[in-house]
Amino acid sequence: MFSYLKSTPVVFATLIGAIAFLIGIALAFNGLQSIRSLDKTISVTGSAEKIVESDSAKWSLSITRSVSSENLREGSTALQSDVKKVTEYLITKGITGSSIERAPTETQVVCFSASDANYDRFGNRVCAGEGSYLLSSRIVVNTDKAKEISDISQQTTEYALSQGITVTNSSVEFFYNKLTDLRVELLGAATENAKLRAEQIAKSTGKKLGNLQSASMGVFQVTSKQSVDFSDYGSYDTSTYEKKVTAIVRTAFSLR
Repeated sequence: MFSYLKSTPVVFATLIGAIAFLIGIALAFNGLQSIRSLDKTISVTGSAEKIVESDSAKWSLSITRSVSSENLREGSTALQSDVKKVTEYLITKGITGSSIERAPTETQVVCFSASDANYDRFGNRVCAGEGSYLLSSRIVVNTDKAKEISDISQQTTEYALSQGITVTNSSVEFFYNKLTDLRVELLGAATENAKLRAEQIAKSTGKKLGNLQSASMGVFQVTSKQSVDFSDYGSYDTSTYEKKVTAIVRTAFSLR
């Protein structure tokens, strides 16, 4: 009985060692399986891009007049005349009336001295001393004449100046309205690009490329033609007529 008690720690230690050995083999086997599983697939990113020309544009401009408080009514009438002249000129350039939108006239108080500027209880700016009014009327042109709009905007501004009309805050934005169809085209091309890259990688490791296991769309962005900028969240440039549309696809292929 005493000999049995003396041998118990030895037996217990031997049992623990055997269990640890078996666990080690199991972990090693699982690790090997994971490595083999990783070796059976390859993840590759593909890309495709295309240069497109904008098919629509938005041109915004403001026509302004500065008048005194005594001539506010006359100034408003003169502003209406300025807007009419510019609108009629745009029509002569092929911009249809339905493409031209006009916002309501805005009135801003301009104080002769910055120290005189104040606000009433309604949030309106008032002048403690003398001041004037800046009247402005905003015109927005939405047109499919994207290629010609830059020249038209320049010519219109020059015409306005020749007539004593002040044009401010003039800006042109360009858009491409067929992105939905182009997205499908570029995603297909990006997937093919990913496959070619995967084939080269597989070849260099002595393996062959298998079937496509998964594919997900990455960044889709529209930039200027010469841009090398890249955004993780995508982007849409409206400042240039010619644009570069880029699609990114993340794929995984099996290996054999």
